[in-house]
Amino acid sequence: MNSSRLSPLLLGGVVVLVVLAIVLFARARYDVDVPLTDLAVEDGVPLFLVPGYGGDPASMGAVERLLEERGRRVVSVALPGSGRGDIVSSARALGEVITEEGASEVDVVGFSAGGLVARTFVQQEGNDAKVRFLVLLGTPHHGTRLAGLATALDPSLCARGCRQMIPGSRFLRMLNSRDESSSGTVSTNIYSADDGVVTPPESARLAGARNVRIQDPCPDAQVPHSRLVTDPIALGLVVVALDGGSGLIDADSCEDIRRLGIVAEN
Repeated sequence: MNSSRLSPLLLGGVVVLVVLAIVLFARARYDVDVPLTDLAVEDGVPLFLVPGYGGDPASMGAVERLLEERGRRVVSVALPGSGRGDIVSSARALGEVITEEGASEVDVVGFSAGGLVARTFVQQEGNDAKVRFLVLLGTPHHGTRLAGLATALDPSLCARGCRQMIPGSRFLRMLNSRDESSSGTVSTNIYSADDGVVTPPESARLAGARNVRIQDPCPDAQVPHSRLVTDPIALGLVVVALDGGSGLIDADSCEDIRRLGIVAEN
């Protein structure tokens, strides 16, 4: 075969490879596949919901109803002292609830400080092999300025769990010293640019996790901290994460994501 015929063939092959690489890169940004409409999170693995600081199972009610509608067996966890106490102790309490279920594999969704509780549980010996999917909503992985302000204003306003969320706290330094990507757990971290509680918003990002900012697929979305457990877009992203990250998440998929997160009215 002469060079005049070889060159176009080689050029065509290069073009194909470049196009393929672009497509794979576009999907790899969120480590997802298509289509969103085919998502089905129903399986036999129990799912545990962990509320935030001062929260109770009722605060996770919309998440619970949505996932039960999709066939999941959901356990909403009541943390000691409504999660205001030591986060490590709360993680042990979460472990006791999970152990009582007797399942060899579980999924966990943690909201706000509940995400820190869930991460602490995963880091405790052997638990990363038990937790399949970990979904974190509006979690202050690097703390929140509000905790520091509350402590400065009146220390009685900020219990131990609150003080552990002060940026740079010993607890956060220890928690973040571990590389999340080395865990056997698939972690998805969902946060909002206008959270308002986890400040600055960048403190909600987690190295080693799949970080999804709500405004990436839905640029016009305004979702403050308290609505992360009720907003259809946030809940739709939870569904996507619990499916193992399937579904193409980009600006064109915002409406599909929102529909996934709509809770049927009783």
